[in-house]
Amino acid sequence: RLRAHQPHVVLMNVEGAEAQLFDRPWRCPLRFCVLELHPKRYPPRAVKRIVDMMSAMSMTYDPAVSRGRILGFRRVWAKSNGSGAG
Repeated sequence: RLRAHQPHVVLMNVEGAEAQLFDRPWRCPLRFCVLELHPKRYPPRAVKRIVDMMSAMSMTYDPAVSRGRILGFRRVWAKSNGSGAG
């Protein structure tokens, strides 16, 4: 369904089902994602899988929006034309 909507921003609170959404990279132009983790509903390796999958999609942890069980990720932009702007 993500492929059909092509979101740039995802805000996710799916009450424990988020672990199931990170079995493979999403095929969408995602730039920003915030999700609420529910670690009592899945093992620690599921949290690692979520973080690893976001990294595989060129997303990095965003401490500005992350607090406790809320994790934020933002796109890691490739440097272009030597300007240093990412």
